[in-house]
Amino acid sequence: MDSSLATSASTESGATSSIQRLCFCGQPTIVRTAHTTTNFGRRFIGCENWKINGECGFFEWVDPKLCEHGRRVANRLRQRHENLVAEAKRCETLVQLKLRRRRLRWLKNLRR
Repeated sequence: MDSSLATSASTESGATSSIQRLCFCGQPTIVRTAHTTTNFGRRFIGCENWKINGECGFFEWVDPKLCEHGRRVANRLRQRHENLVAEAKRCETLVQLKLRRRRLRWLKNLRR
């Protein structure tokens, strides 16, 4: 089993796929997308129960390995995405603080 799977950095694909295989434990496989640094965006199939029962170990890449340039581009996109998520969280925190301050001012005005 690939060591990048141990950190569970993947998402499941909701689309039906022509990849219909059964894993070692007889369950249908699921297409997922890796979000690791080394394989960002690369699809793979695996057991649907791998988080519940990691003993099956069925794993197979769907997409070929990216070339060096493709890995650099994918990692830059991943980093931009992470930066945007962090910025969105900071903005959300600022908005919550401003709303809290407004509520406090409003409550103070009610007590007067």
